[in-house]
Amino acid sequence: MADFSPALAFLLLNECDDRAVLNPKTGQPWGKRIADVGGGFSHRADDKGGGTVYGLSTVIRFREGFVPADFKITSFADADLLETTLETATVLWKRIWDRYGLARLNSQDCATKLFDALANMSPYWAVICAQKAANAYGAEIEVDGDLGPKTVTAINKTDSQYWLRAMCLIQLDRYMEIAALDPTQRWNLDHLWRARAAACPK
Repeated sequence: MADFSPALAFLLLNECDDRAVLNPKTGQPWGKRIADVGGGFSHRADDKGGGTVYGLSTVIRFREGFVPADFKITSFADADLLETTLETATVLWKRIWDRYGLARLNSQDCATKLFDALANMSPYWAVICAQKAANAYGAEIEVDGDLGPKTVTAINKTDSQYWLRAMCLIQLDRYMEIAALDPTQRWNLDHLWRARAAACPK
């Protein structure tokens, strides 16, 4: 049974790099990989995820039905999002982990990779990639974007290292497809998504 904590650690390492980010209270750099408050905050005009903190984007907040009170803030304005704490973000990510039942996966590495993909892509497309990765090694399950019992069983029966290798390639294919359909996303592909697809738990 996969565990949430290492999966979240991997996700945050991909989402946050706050070593040079200023602590809003002191005006000095955090000097640490993941800040205690406002970690990984970004809100680029070309990022369709919208304002994001600890990987929790506008898209994810809407999809999961989160409201400002869940973040212990008064609104989703950028200034308020910057007050989100790592502790609160951890609670919210745990809700998402539980919602999709990722603990059902036997391999920690497979669960961690799928959790990270689910955060960076839509859950539907993350599961599509996961199903294709299992089918690449003979699973023969329906590719429907649903992380149901058959998909979980298929992933659990596939050698984890083979599945991870296929998942990385298929995830990259999806990112390349997005950039081909929407050239405004080419920067994300070249500077973020290629590395995200290749990233595997250690």
